[in-house]
Amino acid sequence: MSNMYRAIGERAKALYGEDVLALDLSAADERDALDGKQLEIVPSRYRALSDNFATAPQGETFDAAYPVEIESALIAGGHITREYDAEPASGEMTPDQVRANEGLPPADTEAPDLGVPPTEDGAAPGPEKKGK
Repeated sequence: MSNMYRAIGERAKALYGEDVLALDLSAADERDALDGKQLEIVPSRYRALSDNFATAPQGETFDAAYPVEIESALIAGGHITREYDAEPASGEMTPDQVRANEGLPPADTEAPDLGVPPTEDGAAPGPEKKGK
């Protein structure tokens, strides 16, 4: 799962520019970029799913800037979920807005039709089977 970041170091600004961007960094790469003062995490909107979560009451939304490792653990534990349809936190761009700026379709967009007709049973075509 990608996080939203802002470049704050000179090297990161040269690589990524000044805009908010979505990156799919490993926990180690993210920690290096944060510790090296190259990137900062842009807060995302979450919904509390558990009544055993101190940040927000169950069912309420909140904004937070979790490192990928913490976010993954909280999501896997059933404590939070990302709110993709909510307004972006602090006036920042949503992941789909970032994707659009990069010329990519929204994340929930179906794969493009490549002009290959489906098989008689409606399935996608595959390699020919020998021995039929």
